[in-house]
Amino acid sequence: MIEARNLRKGFGTQPVLDGVSFRIEDGESVAVIGRSGCGKSVLLKLLIGLLPPDAGEALVDGENIAPMNERQLLRVRRKFGMVFQGSALFDSMTVAENVAFGLRRHEHLTEPEIARRVAGALEMVDLPGTENKQSAELSGGMRKRVDWRAQSFTNRRLCFMMNRRPVSTRLRPTALTS
Repeated sequence: MIEARNLRKGFGTQPVLDGVSFRIEDGESVAVIGRSGCGKSVLLKLLIGLLPPDAGEALVDGENIAPMNERQLLRVRRKFGMVFQGSALFDSMTVAENVAFGLRRHEHLTEPEIARRVAGALEMVDLPGTENKQSAELSGGMRKRVDWRAQSFTNRRLCFMMNRRPVSTRLRPTALTS
């Protein structure tokens, strides 16, 4: 669960967010839409503790993250995956290696099990057979879908996607939170 309670944030004399409140329950998918410069990215940064709010509370699973120190925030941030506009794949790795990166770091699985999960993940986003491609061989949309699968594989319950244009329906947005 994520909750914002009267979040306020400004930079200098410029207010960006002024009293934003909402609650997102587990299993819900939510889109934050707005014009350029209206505070979408600032809101996401507040929700994962990359920026402190000027006022208000940002709660993750009932914990207010605003007063947390860096060590405490790391524990909370492990619940999140972020997919940025340009994707964040490792150029030196294949698609399969990018998707499996989190599995290898955080899970104790055999290589055949990792390969099975990677193949299933790529099938889910309509990219079967791309395991051996380099990220440079993929279109921008394909890279985002690979990035999303890589992020969601690391036991992350929450996945934020930052995008200027609508996201392909192949991502099945209802799967973004569990």
